[in-house]
Amino acid sequence: MSVPAAQMTAGMICQVHVENGDGAYFTYSAVGITTPAENIESMVITSTMLEGRRGLSAVVGNATASARFLYALGGDSGSYATAKTSIELAPLSGYGQLGQWRYAANALPAPRTDAAAVVVGNLLYLVGGHDGTGPKDTTLRAEILDPNDAPHIVDLLANVAADGLTSGTWHYRVSAVMAGDDPTNPDGETLPSDPFPVQVPDVFSPRVQAQRLQVTLVWDPVPGAQSYRVYRTAGPNMSVGDVQLLAVLPATETEYTETGSEVISEEGPLSIGDVGVWQTLVSMSVPRAGLGVGAALDPSEPNIAYIYAVGGQGTAALAHSSYEVLALDAGTGELQSGATWLGDPTNPISVGRMRLGLYVVDSIASTRLTNPEDTWIYAAGGETGVGAISKVVDAAKVSAGGFLGIWESVTAMSPGFSGFGLAAAANQLFVFGGQGGEPSSSGKSAQICGIGNPCGSPPDVQNWNAGIGLLLDRYLVGSVVGAANIFILGGVGPAGQIYDTVEQAVW
Repeated sequence: MSVPAAQMTAGMICQVHVENGDGAYFTYSAVGITTPAENIESMVITSTMLEGRRGLSAVVGNATASARFLYALGGDSGSYATAKTSIELAPLSGYGQLGQWRYAANALPAPRTDAAAVVVGNLLYLVGGHDGTGPKDTTLRAEILDPNDAPHIVDLLANVAADGLTSGTWHYRVSAVMAGDDPTNPDGETLPSDPFPVQVPDVFSPRVQAQRLQVTLVWDPVPGAQSYRVYRTAGPNMSVGDVQLLAVLPATETEYTETGSEVISEEGPLSIGDVGVWQTLVSMSVPRAGLGVGAALDPSEPNIAYIYAVGGQGTAALAHSSYEVLALDAGTGELQSGATWLGDPTNPISVGRMRLGLYVVDSIASTRLTNPEDTWIYAAGGETGVGAISKVVDAAKVSAGGFLGIWESVTAMSPGFSGFGLAAAANQLFVFGGQGGEPSSSGKSAQICGIGNPCGSPPDVQNWNAGIGLLLDRYLVGSVVGAANIFILGGVGPAGQIYDTVEQAVW
């Protein structure tokens, strides 16, 4: 596909609309436009989270093909002792615009800061981190709930009876609670059905005591459900957003007859974007706080993906130089059968580091790869654990079976960075904040070598030049790429202030 260059300006975001001959279509998001030099636009502050967060994890995930959300997980208020369990999320439009932040209904099962997160399929993984008492080796996972898994109300029966509804509009929704052996949401609630309005005519006015409309809702069974939760507005003519818990039914019942009962709780259903119940999965071989985490596909088995955990601080002061890998199903994000974290002690990065940056460079991030099936992992900067800030950048290629090729050092950063925001995009590696392991607005970028840039072959990089910086001095931020934008979240400022703001730029 090509477009007239004269119609494109730097900073523009486009969506691609594809329509078949039969009229079926989908709109893909998003394509960002940069300058011929591939420079990104200046950062802007676009959003404010519900609370300030230092050392948070940030990811973008999809509830559906078009419902995308930005998640901020955990972090702290200025020290490990204040590590958080809360998660907040904001809808992300196809053009990269953030909506209003809200808390996720299911918080983390334990405090986490200096952890790292990644999404594979519709499963959100949070790896390692610090819980206020020490570094952790845990792998936590929750499902980004899919509306297609909700019950579907398929029928409504009505009778005139002594018990039932009075006149007005009433709204219903039904959700399922999954069984304890559900692989991704054990004992967890699904999203609710689409709202089901019931319009009761004026003949059933509250003044007419002898007549009520008794309705029966019928829904399709949900495989694997252990119970159903029926929600209804507490009274007539209330907003659908005000539905409250009316009844809890066993899985054997897929219909509910309304008798006009009062709601049993003010609790409402989950909302799109919410995550399910958090599970604790297989542990890493060692605790890791301030680790780097990324995901990549197997170069020869595209149905297999891997999560990589690199570096991080252990229970001792010094940082790890090792890495570990965990095999997943690339489509669903579930663990491959029998999968555990596997390490390669013979292939460490050149120096142990925590609060480093981990870049995943594939054919989406760079058009310069010699083989479009290749994926390179870069471990950049960080702290050695004894107060020294590293400039080292190591790179290794993802091999069939998941292990990495030999780590090799490429052009180092200058100066060193840690706790920084990062992005691999537009044929470049970007750094935001964290210069010298301190709050900083500094930005750096390095060109990825390869096809079209004859500075060498992948994984070589060149020229860590001064690039687009942040508007605020930040350290220990969250960062993620989504909808053709780079997002930098939270962090700590030079006076110890914990930021709740979000900066973003089109790439």
